[in-house]
Amino acid sequence: MLSIFLSYFISRRITIPIRDMISAANDIAKGDFKRIRVDTKDELHELSEILNLMSDELKKKMDEMAEGRTRIDTILLTMSEGLLAIDCSGKILLANPVLPMMFELKREPVIGRSYLDIIRHNQLNNIIRDVLESRQSVVREIEQFFPEERYLAVYASVAKEIKEGGVCAVFIFHDITRIKRLERIRKDFVANVSHELKTPLTSIKGYTEALIDGAIDDSKKAKEFLNIISNHTDRLNNIITDLLQLSYIESGQYKPKAAKVNLKAVVDKAAGLLKANIEKKHFILNIQILEDLTVIADEDKLNLVFVNLIDNAIKYTSEKGTITIKAEGKNKDVLVSVADTGMGIPKYDLMRIFERFYRVDKERSRDLGGTGLGLSIVKHIIESHGGRVWAESERSVFEIYGFSEIRAPVFEYTELFSRSIGETTDIVEKEMYTFEDTTGKKITLRPEGTAPVVRAYIEHQLYNKAHITKLYYFGPMFRHERPQAGRYRQFYQIGAEVFGIDSPILDAEILSMLNNLMEAIDVKGLDLQLNSLGCKECRPKYKEALKQFLKDKHPVLCENCQRRMARNPLRVLDCKSKTCKDAVADAPVILDYLCDGCKKHFDKVNDTLNT
Repeated sequence: MLSIFLSYFISRRITIPIRDMISAANDIAKGDFKRIRVDTKDELHELSEILNLMSDELKKKMDEMAEGRTRIDTILLTMSEGLLAIDCSGKILLANPVLPMMFELKREPVIGRSYLDIIRHNQLNNIIRDVLESRQSVVREIEQFFPEERYLAVYASVAKEIKEGGVCAVFIFHDITRIKRLERIRKDFVANVSHELKTPLTSIKGYTEALIDGAIDDSKKAKEFLNIISNHTDRLNNIITDLLQLSYIESGQYKPKAAKVNLKAVVDKAAGLLKANIEKKHFILNIQILEDLTVIADEDKLNLVFVNLIDNAIKYTSEKGTITIKAEGKNKDVLVSVADTGMGIPKYDLMRIFERFYRVDKERSRDLGGTGLGLSIVKHIIESHGGRVWAESERSVFEIYGFSEIRAPVFEYTELFSRSIGETTDIVEKEMYTFEDTTGKKITLRPEGTAPVVRAYIEHQLYNKAHITKLYYFGPMFRHERPQAGRYRQFYQIGAEVFGIDSPILDAEILSMLNNLMEAIDVKGLDLQLNSLGCKECRPKYKEALKQFLKDKHPVLCENCQRRMARNPLRVLDCKSKTCKDAVADAPVILDYLCDGCKKHFDKVNDTLNT
């Protein structure tokens, strides 16, 4: 018995520490670096100390790796360049957050997918293919034209040691758009200033040679030639004066002599200096500025700004035109606009008219006089005051109301529209054209515009650009079967969508915008019949009342309305059939069923429109 007991005791003394060490080793493998305690003074104790030392070293290494990974993640998140790491088969192993923004990639996982499935840029795909095939590092430049013009420098580096499934090449994308634009501005400036100086110098030289060759003996011709030389000399002097002034402002030496200035007085003074030119072309000068509106500015330089702006408007507006100068104060800032009824400016040129010597119509601009530096001087003076200046040409009705155009594809995945035709959508039915692509995925020609706009708003994170987003669209839509009167299988639709606000004032604004749009295309004499769709709380009550009313009308309704009665009774109300119109003449109206919230909303829309 003693022998058995001793064997058991010795076995327990050995096996328990071993089990503890096995358990601890398993915990270490799972990332739990707890220490092992063995109280024996034998080899097991030494083994436990070695395991503890290994655990401490592993924890230290793991912490260092985690810290290193955090540093790398921080660098990837904060770097302004795009980064892409690819293996030899073309699979993406790493992409930092800047990359999707540079190439308008969809918000979906890219790791592990082929670059060809993700990147829709032919130039870049060719560069990646060449680098993977040649295993040579390269530096290239690529261009983008959507959603805006952009130039990127691509730096491709190939890994020195390539392992299977490991990184083969790393691509860094640096935005050089600003550098490219500055290069273009520099080239244009050199070309333009050479031309601006050469033209009068050539004339001066020509007329001087004519005088030397004998024209000086003819007093009439001599006087004419000398006047021309004098005019060209004045032009050269004006160009050099403006260049020196512009250089002085740009150098940083100029500091505005800030003082409280009456804005109306400054504009009146500038207009007075150009009074002769205004009267010569029979302009109407409309100044809409409050008499007591003041700004903190350098009065002399502010006067120069308005002289240049008014002079520019005079040059590019036909006789008997109108120049309107408005100013309004807002949150300590003042917004000033100088508008004319001139020829307008193409959208592309709007971005460049503040560049030195830039002219929309070069030959006509030179005939009208001026140095080509006026608007550039305006820009730098305003910016030196902490303000900004921009140009707008004639705007559409939508843009006047703050809406931006959005363009969505004419087809989408079918599920996008299927989701919008559930029980919650009881106003409009959408009979759709649906097809299958080569992968068996169903795609649909868009039957309406709201769903694609919402999809684009979410996918492109437009909510990050502004709290309130106002978008409009115009384009072809497609409906299958049962086309409505006046609406064929393909029709064009105008729509407006607003995100980030729910306001009755906004509803009134959209209705007002629609009215202005109709007037702009010369559609007049319209009556606005205001109604409400209610909400998910009050509309079901109205639908039920309408169903009960329509039960007795079933025999006289058209086939479509008989079908709509149960599922979509609101559609019966806008049927074009005369019998259906007569049948619903005394139908219940939704205004009698609105909840308190919808009633207040409707009344506010009505009051705003009346106001």
